Amino acid sequence: MARRSNEAPENLFGLTDPVVLDRIAGNLALQRLGELENGPLLTEFTRESLQSTHHYLMQDIYPWAGRIRTEEVSAMGMAMCRARYVEAELDRVMGRIAKLPVSCVPA
Repeated sequence: MARRSNEAPENLFGLTDPVVLDRIAGNLALQRLGELENGPLLTEFTRESLQSTHHYLMQDIYPWAGRIRTEEVSAMGMAMCRARYVEAELDRVMGRIAKLPVSCVPA
């Protein structure tokens, strides 16, 4: 993974230009998203299901897809949560989500 926001994160293509990587990553993730949308419904939203979904969407791009990152990255020109806070923020957000009422999906 990249250490500076102007570097492309570690990727399966060996690309160093973040603009080129964002374009390719977006196209590949969009294809995977279409596959997910046509697949079975997500019946739970947990830390594990979130990581599994991230892995599925980004598996063609990043060797670290679906894992908790430990280095700084950006995407689409925006910085993401600082790496040292990812674990705590994920726990905080997932804890808040767990307290919400379950959504109903119309039949």
